[in-house]
Amino acid sequence: MKLHAILEYLYGYFDLQNFQSSADNSQNGLQVEASEEITTIATAVDACLETFKAAAEANAQLLLVHHGLFWGKSILLTGVHGERVRYLIQKNLSLYAMHIPLDNHLEIGNNVQLAQLLELEVIRWFGNYNGAPIGVETKPSQPLELYKIVQEIKKKLNVTPKVLDFGPKKIETIAIVTGSGASEITTLANKKLDLLITGEGGHSSFHQALDFHVNVIYAGHYATETLGIRALGNHLQQEFGLQHVFIDKPTGF
Repeated sequence: MKLHAILEYLYGYFDLQNFQSSADNSQNGLQVEASEEITTIATAVDACLETFKAAAEANAQLLLVHHGLFWGKSILLTGVHGERVRYLIQKNLSLYAMHIPLDNHLEIGNNVQLAQLLELEVIRWFGNYNGAPIGVETKPSQPLELYKIVQEIKKKLNVTPKVLDFGPKKIETIAIVTGSGASEITTLANKKLDLLITGEGGHSSFHQALDFHVNVIYAGHYATETLGIRALGNHLQQEFGLQHVFIDKPTGF
């Protein structure tokens, strides 16, 4: 498979022509070009040497990640950053990154995938990141106890969630913002939703949730964002008949 054919397909699949680049500074798309012939793709959450080495060991020619190497500003190719790019080129491994468009994709997006994993119905978009929707509003088929949702997350994501249980005990409406979504606690309160499921939050999010009387579950930044990139790899495998390997490198966050 030719790299340019995959790039053309992804450009349409993520509708990048209509995606406002001002909404995301993560340089979505091909970040390092190395191999043109692709037979094996690897996917991972983060672009780092550990991930690159695992992709090379899997004989991948293209690595797709959620968090890329470039974030809207010039970075000299020296030190660790230079070492990372040099390794990719030496191993003939191209790097493709997809950030916000992967979060809010309607089929394989992180938020939609997490909703499906937890058997929640997606109702509408939720939240805002520089003009782009950042999460989804969902609901269970019937009201659930908060602790049951926590148990389900623990089982299906293999994590020990951090829970801020300051809101209703019966959960009927749930917002999902994978990754770092604590900034949407205010939105949750304004929309009078019962629970926010996200990845991680800062120190101040505790009192924000407490003062607004809302529930928040922190299920891990890494864990909540493995879903979309893995689904993307599986999708490309089916679409183009490529080999796909998911590289799991948890960070503990």
